[in-house]
Amino acid sequence: MRFINSMLLAATLSLTATVASGGAFAEGDPEQGEKDFRRCGACHTVDEGVNRVGPSLFNVIGRQAGTAPDYSFSDSYVTAGEQGLIWTEELLITYLEDPKAFLIEYLGTDDVSTKMRNKFRKLELRENIAAYLGSITTNELPEDVDMSEDAEMSEDGEMSDDDSMSDSDAEESEDETSTE
Repeated sequence: MRFINSMLLAATLSLTATVASGGAFAEGDPEQGEKDFRRCGACHTVDEGVNRVGPSLFNVIGRQAGTAPDYSFSDSYVTAGEQGLIWTEELLITYLEDPKAFLIEYLGTDDVSTKMRNKFRKLELRENIAAYLGSITTNELPEDVDMSEDAEMSEDGEMSDDDSMSDSDAEESEDETSTE
């Protein structure tokens, strides 16, 4: 399982390199993504400098992880950003599926913390939200971002379930975002 998850994340990073070099963009409908973003609105805004439980997602695409102004990030996000994590539409699509597992994989440690409890299982939903955030972002990806498959990823990072979510939260999140 660990190998499969590592390969999936590596494939995503490879696809992200294509995006950064002017290739294909994330599949998704920005207009539907704006509607889907309502699921995120309790914790996030897209207004510059307006943070809630989560940081403002204004200009999140192309931004280093853990660096939104006036927001206190966990050490996990700050460390990921210091190790080179720059948000792209493709990385957000992967991240939104399981934020804690994404950080575990990226940082190569089980010792991560995140307030982001939602897991969006439906690929189309994640693609739409990422496309929406990309459509309202004015940032450009820095040219020196290392988007190779080996960019600060742990080859033996272990994937695990997000045990920080309550059972009722997990049921509600999975009901809203299940793929079937």
